[in-house]
Amino acid sequence: MSLLIIREFITYGLIGILNTLIHFICFLLLLEIIKYQTIANFFGFMAGLIFSFFMNAKYIFKQDVSVI
Repeated sequence: MSLLIIREFITYGLIGILNTLIHFICFLLLLEIIKYQTIANFFGFMAGLIFSFFMNAKYIFKQDVSVI
């Protein structure tokens, strides 16, 4: 395997780990605030999803992404 593929794989894995941490932290904070597990989990998941989308686009696929 080339070093580029290994580097991209490690980057992809780190983004996934950070995604999970963002989801978990948002979930815990929202659970304390609103006390509804389903809603807290939904918004925590969305925060992790948005983070992963932008980071993977920039660092893995080398694409500029706009909100529009």
